[in-house]
Amino acid sequence: MEPLVIFGAFLVIYCGYLSALDAVRVWRREPRAVSEKRARSKKRAQPCRSARAPHATVHIPIGGTLLQRG
Repeated sequence: MEPLVIFGAFLVIYCGYLSALDAVRVWRREPRAVSEKRARSKKRAQPCRSARAPHATVHIPIGGTLLQRG
């Protein structure tokens, strides 16, 4: 294999290892904060769908006759 391909593969593996290590450290440091965030998001009330703004009642004609300046 070419050295650049080997270097790229090594770099991908190394970056994946660092991100996994970082995720584990964050998870160990704040496991309660993550669970509290999930609990808050589950308790959040769903927005009322009937309170949306009404649809526009104006009809815009498409494909009609074009006005020309004369």
